[in-house]
Amino acid sequence: MSFRQVHSLRHSQPTVVDPSKSIDEAVKHLTQRQERQATERKAKQKHRRERDKAARRWWWKHEEALSEASDQFSDWHDNYEALQPRMRIGSK
Repeated sequence: MSFRQVHSLRHSQPTVVDPSKSIDEAVKHLTQRQERQATERKAKQKHRRERDKAARRWWWKHEEALSEASDQFSDWHDNYEALQPRMRIGSK
């Protein structure tokens, strides 16, 4: 095992190594773990990108309808006149 391969591992993570394994086997195991973590990290990033892309696509598709609805609501709100109460409360 070369110096570069041994020292390319992350030393900042606490690591438990099986004492029955040789150094080469332990390094190989740690390398496989790092590769698996990198693959999982890439899969999460891809999933996040796809989710964000779908959200943007949904927004672009519905943006016009949402703006029309908000305009209609604001027009209704501006032109709304409250009804006058029809029942009078008082003494006879």
